[in-house]
Amino acid sequence: MSLVEDCHPQREDILKRLYECTDRALAVGVTGWPGVGKSTLIKCLAQAFLDEGKKVGIIAVDPTSPFSGGSLLGDRVRLREIEGRENLYIRSMASRGHLGGLANSARALVKIMETMGYDVVLMETVGAGQDQTNVALIVDTMIVVVAPGLGDRLQAIKSGILEVGDIFVVNKGDRLGADGTAADLLNAVMMGERKRWHPPVIKTVASESKGIEELMAEIARHAAHSAAEGSAKARKHRAAENEIVEAIKTRLFDRFFNGEDPIGKSMSEYTARLCERKSDPLILADAILREKGIS
Repeated sequence: MSLVEDCHPQREDILKRLYECTDRALAVGVTGWPGVGKSTLIKCLAQAFLDEGKKVGIIAVDPTSPFSGGSLLGDRVRLREIEGRENLYIRSMASRGHLGGLANSARALVKIMETMGYDVVLMETVGAGQDQTNVALIVDTMIVVVAPGLGDRLQAIKSGILEVGDIFVVNKGDRLGADGTAADLLNAVMMGERKRWHPPVIKTVASESKGIEELMAEIARHAAHSAAEGSAKARKHRAAENEIVEAIKTRLFDRFFNGEDPIGKSMSEYTARLCERKSDPLILADAILREKGIS
């Protein structure tokens, strides 16, 4: 995992071997705004899967340290109650500014855990927002968590979130306003695009393990529905397409900036022209591309 995350020279060979493995794990993503109780919810889900005899891996994607580029390990601290249990492995990784709260190597980490024989992989992301939904391309079931009392109840209805959520959870459901938040979510889901799967809205109190049994049932129901309807296959194809596009971007980036003739020598000239307001970024980008022989 460290070799993959650190872009070690052996990374490509590792990835090639990983994709030869046909083992499959149930990947469940959990996203939501800070403070809604994602880590506590994941802890409860991990305990429930472990009690079923499953081997569980957790990927906690933390914000990136602005100094070291590493994970701040905040979620790892909150998962301390279950750390050390048999058949459980927890891996913290830094988002490194990648959209969706995911590092570029998140998919690879899921594949590694599958190869290691884990039955379930739980992935917690940094947060949620219009551009932060890429985790849906990695997991089989996407859980969006909200909580009452964190500002506008309709915050959960931002563009993009309703489309990626397979299950919605109103955590801290014993708080004032929880019923209203659940009702708002349910109405928004009903007004959304009609699909064969209608995302349920569940109230939980993760700190007391309330509602977890119902959430586990909905995860199982969604997995069965996806298998029966063939939507799981379509989702895998979308994910595969995204992986190929990301691989192309990585290849082009590496060739562009790490080739024999990087633009480092002339970059200062371009930046000076921009700072002096003699040009704009788009014109300069076109000039750099022409210099690299890319029209």
